[in-house]
Amino acid sequence: MDKNNPSAIFPILLWLLVSGIIMAAFQAAAEKTGAFTDVDTAAAGAASALLIPAYVLMLRRWKLPAYPIERKRPLSRGPWLLAAGGAGAVLSLLYGWLTAKLHLSEYFTDDVQQHFYSAPLWQQLIVLCMLTPVCEELLFRGLVFGSMRRKISGWKAAVFTSVLFSVLHGSPIQMLYAFPMGLVLQAFLHMEGGLEAPILLHICANLASVLTEYILR
Repeated sequence: MDKNNPSAIFPILLWLLVSGIIMAAFQAAAEKTGAFTDVDTAAAGAASALLIPAYVLMLRRWKLPAYPIERKRPLSRGPWLLAAGGAGAVLSLLYGWLTAKLHLSEYFTDDVQQHFYSAPLWQQLIVLCMLTPVCEELLFRGLVFGSMRRKISGWKAAVFTSVLFSVLHGSPIQMLYAFPMGLVLQAFLHMEGGLEAPILLHICANLASVLTEYILR
């Protein structure tokens, strides 16, 4: 891999490969020993834990700062981080309300998400609200967007990254949410000047979703 001309496809293929291998291993272990009752969540957490350091190393090796503008001073970044956290929670709650209001769950099933929500709360908090958001932001806003931005304009790279972010979420109901959320994540990446804001936004969005589902269950 040429570090001066990185490919946006390679980190995605790595994600699919690692996730697939770990999921298969966890499913085999569950069938053989019965040790894993929440295979999807456990496998997603293990894959993210392995991929996070790999993606950090790739960002450094490829010299992808990810942000298209000069980083803001620490004091000026605080409001953007607070806004990102609030936006994540609000958008997640709004999506949940719209899903119920429009009865989208009657037309689209989301078995994967339901499997995630069936895991113990502590496991959801670690995997869905910590490991997964960090891993996905390093992948999409870091590696994918950063490598695309070297070849095409920033706004085109942002749109293409959001499309990939949506498609790779799998189910139609998740795609409907992931594309606009991807654009919002890209906007905060640009405005704050680093990956911290989109990571925090993603964490707060997932946290709001997990806690809402837990309370209403």
